[in-house]
Amino acid sequence: MSIIILTVLLILALILACLKRIKSCRAILILTLAYVIAIGSGLVPYLLLIPLQAPYVNLATPSWKQFNAIVLLGGGTTRPLGLNTYIPSTLSYSRINKTAELYFSCIKQHACKIIISGGPIEKIQQSEALVYERALMQLGVSHDDFILESNSTDTQTNAEFTSAILKKFHFDQVILVTSSIHLKRSLMWFSYFGVQAQPIPADYLPPYHHIMSLGSNFASTDSVLHEYLGIVEVYFYMRLKA
Repeated sequence: MSIIILTVLLILALILACLKRIKSCRAILILTLAYVIAIGSGLVPYLLLIPLQAPYVNLATPSWKQFNAIVLLGGGTTRPLGLNTYIPSTLSYSRINKTAELYFSCIKQHACKIIISGGPIEKIQQSEALVYERALMQLGVSHDDFILESNSTDTQTNAEFTSAILKKFHFDQVILVTSSIHLKRSLMWFSYFGVQAQPIPADYLPPYHHIMSLGSNFASTDSVLHEYLGIVEVYFYMRLKA
């Protein structure tokens, strides 16, 4: 999204130059430069990340109860060249590792199920949930402790379909694992569908402060803007359904 805005500004400057609107063109170019510096230096992503991530920093380890659910939200898959199967995306391994960490902490003295939420991959007979299950089994998680939700396609349906599963099993508590920037939107959806979950961030998205513009800061800004737009969507959805 940030790159699209940058492209639009440059095209607008070019059009103004062609129309010999020199002052207007110069103003747009100055605005474009300020835009690049503000994002590329890390200032914009830093300011945007604070409201999304700050509430979930240094959260305490869950106090386990008799019957616990750890809900893992999918974060994408990939099929590397030369492989005939899908594996979790690079950004998903933090969620998988955090889920495994919580699971092994829980089963020392309590019952625990891992609910993996993630639907079909493209047009093949495989789901994100199944791919993540394989990854967690490789880490030693028992096959008997999985519940797969394999139909969801976005955060809203993650929450909707998983909430239905949670209500059937009557868990004593629900732990929600996803990336820190994704937690606020996810919790809003789960709350809307009647589930109060305890958030556990799997990772944090850092802005990289630098005097030169870094492409990673543009990528971070795009991820953050996606979350803010998603949160606005939740508000509008709730208003319409109220």
